[in-house]
Amino acid sequence: MDKEIDTEKNIELEGFLEENEPRSKWVAKASVFTNLFSDVRYTYQLYKALHPEDDKTTIDEITLMTIESHMLNQQYNDLGFMVGESLIILAEAQSTWSENIVVRVLLYVVQTWYKYIKKKGFDIYAEDRIPLPIPELYVIYTGSKNGNKPEKLTLKDNLFNGKDICFNCEVKILYDGSKGDIINQYVRFCHIFNEQMKIHGRTRKTVEETIRICQSEAVLKDYLEREREEIMDIMLSLFDEETLMKNHDATIERKVRKEALREGRIEGRKETTDLLNYLWENNRGDDAIRASKDEHFLEQLLEEFRSGKI
Repeated sequence: MDKEIDTEKNIELEGFLEENEPRSKWVAKASVFTNLFSDVRYTYQLYKALHPEDDKTTIDEITLMTIESHMLNQQYNDLGFMVGESLIILAEAQSTWSENIVVRVLLYVVQTWYKYIKKKGFDIYAEDRIPLPIPELYVIYTGSKNGNKPEKLTLKDNLFNGKDICFNCEVKILYDGSKGDIINQYVRFCHIFNEQMKIHGRTRKTVEETIRICQSEAVLKDYLEREREEIMDIMLSLFDEETLMKNHDATIERKVRKEALREGRIEGRKETTDLLNYLWENNRGDDAIRASKDEHFLEQLLEEFRSGKI
């Protein structure tokens, strides 16, 4: 690639990230999606796939943008770039289908507009209209969604059930491109990868077979030949990262369950103690002795104690 991306650092592209502006505290390893489309040659192919009618725009007019979400304290492997007066944002949805992606891309737009206004020195309180870049919003879905495949998602219809709201946001869904274009090739790459993972699991074999099959089908052929080792590292590191996250989540879940069980036992002991004290104080010592030996009788008395019958 002309510009290397360090997969261990934040993904920093061109655009309106100021020299002294703090970087996101979240570190995102590059995915194949960001690695591919952070090369302006492929970004340009993407633009041509989205706008085949435009025969005037050149590759030099593509400006890559930093896509991140400080509002959500998360960073996604999505793409933003400007062409002329247009701001194009392309979010990637893999196996998970969610209508919430409308909010996700809307936050990207708002943050990019904010940086744009700040960089240009525009005054939002001035009488003159601010020339904001026109947003074009897309999500490329590479999973296997059965049934209804909507052409678009909107803030009004998908999050507010068609109610009239003061503004709307529309995101076009891309399931594939035209045969042979960069969108079509990327989607095919993802499908091949998913097929191989079902066979070989999260292993090096899956990555090797994915690259081999893609090259034999001329899917991202030049990219895979030129960046083979980096792609191997990216995909294997993402396997490791996902495994670590799953283990981390499982550990947290076990701790939560253990704490809940401990608290439940403490609460149960306190309730039993309160019941026994009540029995002794109300001249029901025989019941207290029986309850300490008979678990079924104890549960019966606890039910009455909770309901206020005794």
